Amino acid sequence: MTAIMIVEDEAPARKMVSHAIKNKYGNTVSIYEASNGLDALSAAAGFKPDILLTDIKMPKMFGTELAHKILELFPNCKIIFLSGYSNKTFLKTAIKLQVIDY
Repeated sequence: MTAIMIVEDEAPARKMVSHAIKNKYGNTVSIYEASNGLDALSAAAGFKPDILLTDIKMPKMFGTELAHKILELFPNCKIIFLSGYSNKTFLKTAIKLQVIDY
């Protein structure tokens, strides 16, 4: 089973992504949803994500910082940023983190 962590501060967007993944992959995935990076990070040790889908601009902790900390704990975790921003700093950080998609 693939463990997918979805971190998005806007509940409708988070629920939509979660619902789409569950519809496509059914019982082959386990999904954990968080509304901010701090909550996600505190749950990560127990959840052990294989994939992190995260927004970038969120309260409490940016997704780029969360991705960095998740990769320290789980170096094989795949990262996908969900964002409407095309900020060059975010893009450079994504490249350094070797994210799967932005």
